[in-house]
Amino acid sequence: FGLPELVERVKFANFDTRLKAERVYQARQAIQAARGNLLPRLNMNTIITAAVSVIDPTNVGGLVGDVVPFIFPNRWYALKEAGLFYDAEKYSYASLVANQIGAVEELYFNVLSGQIYSKHLGDYESYLQELYTLALSQEKAGQIPVGFASRLFRNRVLAVESDIVSIQELLVREYSSLSVAAGLSPIEGISALEQVSPPPIGQNLKLTAEGTVTQSLANSLAIKELLYLEEAAKKTFKVIEYSFLDPQADPSLSLGFGYAANLNVSRSHINEVKVRAVSTAMETEARVKSTVALVNRIVDQYALSSEARDNSKELLRLTTSRMAREGIVDATEVLIVVDPLLKSEIAQAQLELTYMAAR
Repeated sequence: FGLPELVERVKFANFDTRLKAERVYQARQAIQAARGNLLPRLNMNTIITAAVSVIDPTNVGGLVGDVVPFIFPNRWYALKEAGLFYDAEKYSYASLVANQIGAVEELYFNVLSGQIYSKHLGDYESYLQELYTLALSQEKAGQIPVGFASRLFRNRVLAVESDIVSIQELLVREYSSLSVAAGLSPIEGISALEQVSPPPIGQNLKLTAEGTVTQSLANSLAIKELLYLEEAAKKTFKVIEYSFLDPQADPSLSLGFGYAANLNVSRSHINEVKVRAVSTAMETEARVKSTVALVNRIVDQYALSSEARDNSKELLRLTTSRMAREGIVDATEVLIVVDPLLKSEIAQAQLELTYMAAR
């Protein structure tokens, strides 16, 4: 599986996005229902009331709610409310899809990072095995003291093998999580991923917090959803305010001792959404600043790890050249030189994938 394919599956096969899509459909149908409440309708109660009104014209008022429902303002506000809830659900759906895609991308790059780490450790283990064999031969030849170097390298080999086992177990769990996120079986879903080519990482890729935060707040789907919910809550207040005029409205919204309390609860809902909008904006700003700091840190660390890798490669070349001239290889010294080279190569690979996930 490649990342584009997994992203497409998130949009249509992910269980959470499918459930949210049903919510969007329900909200769209609620508009049709609210629009229908503005049109005349016929039911058994209407027929009976109409028949009685022929005999007793004073009963004609009972027909108003069914024959001319569009005269009641609460029903028009209910239609506007339904439309705003629908818009809010659409943004909620888009926000969920974006979050799910982000989660899949993070899992995708985590798996690739684990695979790269595992490969480097495998290469390192092979190199340690060669040094271990060399140390044993040197001990047998009496070139170095018996026991120390061979045991040192054997312990390193065992530690690396243990790390590889742990990484493989972690990859199995992350493959399972990635499969579920893409709407696939956690057991038979994903067994391999396409490799990606990371972009060159340089100082020109650094971000500025202020500009990035402004752009993120302007494009935030979660904030747009809350803005529509706020407007919908205001229309809900109007529905309650004028429901006492509608003979078919919820009896609990009639004029009475609970009328003011119902309005106060509705006002509280409006304030609640406003608070959520401010909170979401602050959380978004905090996340964006954190991501900007992460990206900038990666750029700086990548430069440092590049220099460390180049230095380690040159140090290894100088060490092996000297040992070739002297005619003897000091396995312990080689290990001291190889360790930082391995760490710098692993660090660079992980920084590249972390950068792609963060962007």
